[in-house]
Amino acid sequence: NHLHIPRIAAGKNLSFWPLGNFFRKSGAFFIRRTFKGARLYAKVFSRYIKALVHENYPLEFFIEGGRSRSGKLILPKIGFLSILMEAYQEHYCDDLIFVPASIVYDRILEEQAYLKELGGDKKKTESFQQFIKTRQFLKKKYGKIYIRFGQPFSLKQYLAERPQIEDRKHKHLAFHIIRSINKATLVTPMAIVATAILAKYRKGFQQTEIMKTGEMLLDFLKAKGSSTADSCRQSENAIEETLGVLVKSHVLETIEDVDDEEMFYFTKDEKKPELEYYKNSIIHWFIPHAFVSLSLLTGNREITPKENVVKDYLFLENVFRYEFIYEEKTQTPLEEVNGILDHFFESGLLVESNVSAGYSLTRPGMEQTTLWANLVKTFLESYWIAASVVQKHRQNGKKRADLFKSMTNLGQRYYRLGLIDHIESVSQINFKNAVRIIKEDFPLSEDNPEENRNQSLENLTLFGKRLHQFSQYNQ
Repeated sequence: NHLHIPRIAAGKNLSFWPLGNFFRKSGAFFIRRTFKGARLYAKVFSRYIKALVHENYPLEFFIEGGRSRSGKLILPKIGFLSILMEAYQEHYCDDLIFVPASIVYDRILEEQAYLKELGGDKKKTESFQQFIKTRQFLKKKYGKIYIRFGQPFSLKQYLAERPQIEDRKHKHLAFHIIRSINKATLVTPMAIVATAILAKYRKGFQQTEIMKTGEMLLDFLKAKGSSTADSCRQSENAIEETLGVLVKSHVLETIEDVDDEEMFYFTKDEKKPELEYYKNSIIHWFIPHAFVSLSLLTGNREITPKENVVKDYLFLENVFRYEFIYEEKTQTPLEEVNGILDHFFESGLLVESNVSAGYSLTRPGMEQTTLWANLVKTFLESYWIAASVVQKHRQNGKKRADLFKSMTNLGQRYYRLGLIDHIESVSQINFKNAVRIIKEDFPLSEDNPEENRNQSLENLTLFGKRLHQFSQYNQ
């Protein structure tokens, strides 16, 4: 069909000898991670992209700006997208067609490298020596790679249907693309097993137990409209095979039953972060239910008023605005919460109180909502640690240079003391997202008047206490 190979936007770090030349001949063009202070470079690069658009070359770019270390989609970067929209607006083309694409792996090769980076180590620069070392990985089996495409859409039509987004069209389009990728992301048996283990069986499980939970998760995901791998159609076989892979790679260990009836599986604490990546690949489907579950479980209330659930839902949604990709808003928060509460009622998880206007969880409801809440507990603990460290550093007048190192140290100490439950909470990515919202919501810079800084510090203290209260729902 006389199609060009796509021109692929790649980081400059991949231009190392000898693969850089091979990548370039395969369609890659290398760009800097940041254009800050390089005005001429930015102008030349922009003109190059517009020339490619004018010549009708297909372009491939990664809207997150890099690989996800956590497993979930990163908030979109809009720089490259802005250039494409400029090309359209300046009539270098009549239209642009975007095709969202999702790439999912049964197992990723960079597992250990990602874990080290999450723990605070610096990313190693790509080199020929690293390329040589990859031979040892190629001898191992890492399962399948799943590539799926979302619904292609026309930029011209997209903008014509949304005249109200004129002032924020770049950001709006970026989130539309990232949400389309989320919807196209395939649910794999590894993601199901990892989610079940981390949300319900952190101490250990038998195969029949995880089969039951896996079926429940799959039913929920199918009801939400997600796509699952073909192997999930025979879920028992898929889960059994996945358990075998995890045992072989020493993520899971086993204890044989004395009566040889059924094997007991468990995960050592240091292996749980390896499962976190796969859990996070599907976490976006569960977030609204997790937020409502946290509200119903938090505190000593036997009866939870609906207005409290809505307030908590809005609070959590705002706190994690840089952490999760939310669905495009088509309902009010009250309507969203009502929809989830209705689902809980229909499933027998919730009953309406006859004493006062509110809701009480049934015994199955306590079990089910705890599972949903456990999916976001890692993030609650990370943000609590971050808030504690920022507050302490501010009071002691310390610099921000060692802020993240202090968070890592405090997180490890809290874990050893039993103050947090999830070792996965000690994550540099979570800490950075937490610091970003703290910086925005609780300004503590010297530019602000002292009175305002003191008020921000007081509000940050209350914020940390509320996060801690949410994270203690199962105490």
